[in-house]
Amino acid sequence: MKDQKGASLVEVMGASVILGIVVAAFLALSQHMALADRTADLETRALRLAEEKLSYASDQLRNNNGLPANQQEADGFSVVYQIAALGSGTDPVAYNDQSFGPKHLSLQTIVTVSENGKPTPALLTVTVSWGDAP
Repeated sequence: MKDQKGASLVEVMGASVILGIVVAAFLALSQHMALADRTADLETRALRLAEEKLSYASDQLRNNNGLPANQQEADGFSVVYQIAALGSGTDPVAYNDQSFGPKHLSLQTIVTVSENGKPTPALLTVTVSWGDAP
């Protein structure tokens, strides 16, 4: 029997264990990649929505001298508009975050608003949230 060629039972079992470990690692990695892809997709959609709403809010301030109402979007995103005067002694980054969802992103721009007929710079913030509301 010393002249026989082939794999012994121990070798086959060892190869099976190694193959099982490789397959399990691949499955775990693919699940992680799918979750990361979904997260990236949501963040990209939120960023595009925030850019669109920031432009819309800037136009509303310019044309109507007021912010649009906060909105709940049909696809699970909510949009919050906030404005803070610059140079008035207030902290422009101290804004209300009570209506934000657990995941959110904010975009800001400086706009000119009319206060008592005088143009004044202000910080416009648009926050898009998704996930369960607090």
